[in-house]
Amino acid sequence: MKLCVAGGMNLDVTGVVSSEPVTGDSNPGRIRFTPGGVGRNIACRIAGAGHEALLLTALTGDPAGNMLRADCAAQGIDLSLSFEAPGSASSYMALHGPDGDMLLAVNDMECTRFLTPERVCSRLKQINACDACVIDANLAEETIFALARGARVPLIADAVSAHKCRRLLPAMERFDAIKPNALEAEALTGEKDVRLQARALLKMGARRVFISLGAKGVFAMDEKAGELLAPPSLHSCSTNGAGDALCAGIAIGAAQNLSAKSCALLGLQMAEDLLCARERAEKQGT
Repeated sequence: MKLCVAGGMNLDVTGVVSSEPVTGDSNPGRIRFTPGGVGRNIACRIAGAGHEALLLTALTGDPAGNMLRADCAAQGIDLSLSFEAPGSASSYMALHGPDGDMLLAVNDMECTRFLTPERVCSRLKQINACDACVIDANLAEETIFALARGARVPLIADAVSAHKCRRLLPAMERFDAIKPNALEAEALTGEKDVRLQARALLKMGARRVFISLGAKGVFAMDEKAGELLAPPSLHSCSTNGAGDALCAGIAIGAAQNLSAKSCALLGLQMAEDLLCARERAEKQGT
């Protein structure tokens, strides 16, 4: 299949502390620099699953931007729909606890402002030739709305963060699937209970809802049923990017018009594959 992903790509700076973090002090741990960004990560997982992945993002000519371009080429991600933008590449800095869960993150996605409604909608012909399109909430609200209004293929939304997820609200009735975590679902609905969150998002117009719950798995619901699905196993490595792998699997399932449960299981398996590969690499010291 061919899937388009419209959203962010950035340089990830990830720190994982070795023990419980102490605020206001230097903590021992590991720091890594890797290509990232919600949109890029989803496209990478789609390409890794053997599908054609087109990434619509902002490309810069600075050293970080050139590194990200080279990585996309190595991963088989098609950048033909992307736009050349001035300035520096987007960046993301995250701190994870010893259990792998994120404690805090800071993002600088300034260059995504270059992805205006006019620019993104100029790619609608190519987007509508795909089997599905993923939209991440790093895009501006007006860009998300314009893209959702013009797209004629299944749309999958990734909420990105509790701060940015509300950008999806005006286009909610156009989404075939939406994937927030519990904090993002609360920000979108005002509800604290996961089942009530899912029902509220369905009532807003989304046709499938997937609320990721970290180590507990994902709560998946469509008009027929809702169910909490546990991940295949638990992992001690950083879980950074696992939610993006989950979204990639959901998108592939939605492109095939699978049920919410089938989409979620596909996404959980893709997240499992990512984390297993990461643990193997850490054991080998790579």
